[in-house]
Amino acid sequence: MRFSHLDGVRGWASLMVLFSHLGPCFLLADLDLSFYPLITDGALAVYLFFVLSGLVMSIHHFRSPSRERLLTAALRRYPRLCLPVLAASLLAVILVQSGAMWNGPLAAEGDYEWLAQFYRYTPDAKDWLKFSVYEVFFRYDRDTALIPVLWTMQHELAGSMAIFLFLALFGQHWIRFPLYVIGASWLITTESPLLAFLSGMVLADLITSRAGQRLASQPFTPLASLLVLTGCAAAAMFRAPYATPLHLTSLATGLLLAVSYSAPLRRLFETPLSRRLGELSFSLYLVHFLLLCSVVSALHLGLLRAGVNDVAAGILTFTVGTVTSLAAAWAFKPVETSSMQLARRIGDTLLAAIKEAGPAWRRAPQR
Repeated sequence: MRFSHLDGVRGWASLMVLFSHLGPCFLLADLDLSFYPLITDGALAVYLFFVLSGLVMSIHHFRSPSRERLLTAALRRYPRLCLPVLAASLLAVILVQSGAMWNGPLAAEGDYEWLAQFYRYTPDAKDWLKFSVYEVFFRYDRDTALIPVLWTMQHELAGSMAIFLFLALFGQHWIRFPLYVIGASWLITTESPLLAFLSGMVLADLITSRAGQRLASQPFTPLASLLVLTGCAAAAMFRAPYATPLHLTSLATGLLLAVSYSAPLRRLFETPLSRRLGELSFSLYLVHFLLLCSVVSALHLGLLRAGVNDVAAGILTFTVGTVTSLAAAWAFKPVETSSMQLARRIGDTLLAAIKEAGPAWRRAPQR
């Protein structure tokens, strides 16, 4: 089974996050819906990210165990996340200091109170560094966040490190199975988003196992995958407004399980469009909120002041917001790529230093 479809899923999840902000604010603002349109379910999209992270970070270890690769990934993880955040947060500081954030004026003139809570102070260089290097990962505060959607970074970093450590210690030992149960029980009790990372790791273990490979070849599997996909999608649309981590993790895991065991669905997420969205996913996640609070808010405010009716203004704002966010993600992508390359160099340098100072690293035994 190939896994290139996972990037496509990540790409569409990033689009769900974008639409979760543009849709309720503008396109769907006057609609009283009794269900969640799946494409605008940002909470589910975030948990798709979390489960995907657990899956992607684990799957290669289960296929070809290597403690050195785990250590390398762990050493790269913080700079891999931090460097793009530094660049995007700098854009936020520039926009605020130049008076380009229009979310406040828009909220003051219309029914957009949600937008009023962001960028209520003028950050400086110290605020930029403090947020990008420390607060976003270890002490997130929405009131001072330069990119409010990055509350997820603290979970991404903690979940990543927990998975690397778990795989290094127990990844090839039978004891991991009871530890899955114990860990899941504790994370469910504490309502921790890290449950999604554990679920992704368990899903990777299943997919790469002999039992999982036999399951993929069964004649009933395609139909079962379609039923799981349909059930999870329906449950997501009619879920509670404030679903628990267990609920969102279960939905995200079910969707990924269905896609992974359905050849037609995998091909859908391996199309050029899906792959391109996957390439832009992190960049889109980083920059779209800056566009929402600056260009998009300014456009919508201008349309309202010009007397354009709410429906037409919402459609136009949603369309322009989508296009400009994707364009900004494309423009930001070289920054993310350079950050990835620098993160690799930092990780490789640290690994070389550890090897020189400590015992030789060797491959973990095959299962």
